Amino acid sequence: MFVIVCMRLIFTSLILFWITTASYASDSLRVYVCESGQVKYQVWQAKDVSTHKQLLRTGNAYWLDGRVDDVTALAMFESAGIWSFASVLNLFEKLNTKTSPDVLASISLTESGRGGRPWPWTINHKGKSHFFDSKEKAVKTARALISRGETIFDVGIMQINWHFNSKRFASVESAFDPLVNIGAADQIIQEHLGGTGSIREAVGRYHSKTPTLKTTYIERVGHQAKQILRSPFQQPRTLSC
Repeated sequence: MFVIVCMRLIFTSLILFWITTASYASDSLRVYVCESGQVKYQVWQAKDVSTHKQLLRTGNAYWLDGRVDDVTALAMFESAGIWSFASVLNLFEKLNTKTSPDVLASISLTESGRGGRPWPWTINHKGKSHFFDSKEKAVKTARALISRGETIFDVGIMQINWHFNSKRFASVESAFDPLVNIGAADQIIQEHLGGTGSIREAVGRYHSKTPTLKTTYIERVGHQAKQILRSPFQQPRTLSC
């Protein structure tokens, strides 16, 4: 993992001539590079949007003001670059959700967990999870299912059921976007919470209202909650490369 991250960081250093330093403006990035065997960062302001997106998408930078946009979220939940150093809980703590990050992180691992991380390009069909290498492949599969009249399947990092919740998304593509998918899950849980007054019940109903299925699901989510790393975000500048 260190080798991959460092290769990306070295690549970043090669494109820094496209970037100019700036004051701490709203469009400033914290850019990470590998320098003298240590991962370090500097504050930069890109000259163009495409450079910003390239740095954010590869996980070699994030916004100085801490905001998480669609491009940053893709890097975060693919564990690209610096995000490979963050725990799952750290990732959800950076999002602006009504539901507790602990709850959402635990559900994501229960629903789309793979190797200890939730995976955004996931589809569950007929009880079997399918993990795809890219959003494009996941979307293609979802479209194929829909074209055959099959709408009972779960999509994305939070595994939202398409049959019952497709109206929450602008399109099949958007359903797989991490921020959109997590936002839908947050909304569903809050709706159940409002109706029951219990976060435990809301989590159970996120999966099913059937008592036995609900209870089993709550236990599974609880197990994931115990596994989540609660260590603070480890600044990459303290790591070797």
